[in-house]
Amino acid sequence: PGAAVRSDAALREAIESNSWGHHANGTARMGRAAELGDVVNGDLNVIGARGIRISDASVFPHTPGSFIVTAVVQISEAAAIKAIAEAHGQDPLAVMDTIMRQA
Repeated sequence: PGAAVRSDAALREAIESNSWGHHANGTARMGRAAELGDVVNGDLNVIGARGIRISDASVFPHTPGSFIVTAVVQISEAAAIKAIAEAHGQDPLAVMDTIMRQA
């Protein structure tokens, strides 16, 4: 929620005012620079760590306007495809094409 949040009460207020229902999100900022507070990059890799991806609502900058599980499943599928592609030295779109042809 930012550097201004310095107490448990302020954290609770930030969560309650920025999340929908009981699904907190936006806790793992996406970007390119850890020094700016970014936690994951555009490939969902944790910045500064190898082999760790985040694939849940924490990477959402805002709560989706629909049932959150749909968006979480979509981000998780994208992370899985990126991980498979990286492990096999392939393009993520080629991996997705292969998966879709097998379905």
